[in-house]
Order: sequence, then structure tokens, then C-alpha cells
Amino acid sequence: MRESDISKHTPKPITLAECEICSKLEEVQTSFYKYGWNDMDQPLPDEARRLVPAEPVTSENEHRHIKQCPICGTLYRYHSWYEYYVNGSEDYEELVRLSTTE
Repeated sequence: MRESDISKHTPKPITLAECEICSKLEEVQTSFYKYGWNDMDQPLPDEARRLVPAEPVTSENEHRHIKQCPICGTLYRYHSWYEYYVNGSEDYEELVRLSTTE
């Protein structure tokens, strides 16, 4: 990832606690969906959908890429995968807040 890709969104200098998106996200957020078992679904928080790609998303990295908060600039590593089962596939997502050193 290039530095210019990350700095596309010029965030305001605020803390995580002040950010209306990041203040509602944990350090690690996960989701779970089981096809045909909607009552088991555990989606990511709505705020996770407000994060924007910090790098170009292609078919090669669509399941693993970096997202950025458009308000404060915090970076998150996004990873999605699935397990195929005869009684219904299971889809997973993980969103991990990156430290300033990562």
C-alpha cells in the first residue's frame, strides 16, 4: 500500500473517543452469517459500513484489505472468508483496528 493511498481522506485530528464511527467500534469486531439460518446472523456494527477503502480494492484483495475512517483517519484491517457446509455455508468477517505502528 502506498502512503498516497492512505492519505486520500484528510481526517480531522480527533481522538477515537470523539469520533462518531470509531468510538462505536471495538479493537476487534467480527461477524457471522449462516446461509438459511438468519436467526444466527451477527453482522458487523453499522459504523463498520461507513469505513472506506484505504487502498484500491480489486478481485485479488477484496477479501483482505485496509479500510480507513473518513472522520479521524484510523486504519482497520478487513478480512472476510467462508466455510462451505452441506447444511449451509458460514461467512465470517473480521475488522481489526491497527495501531499507529502497524
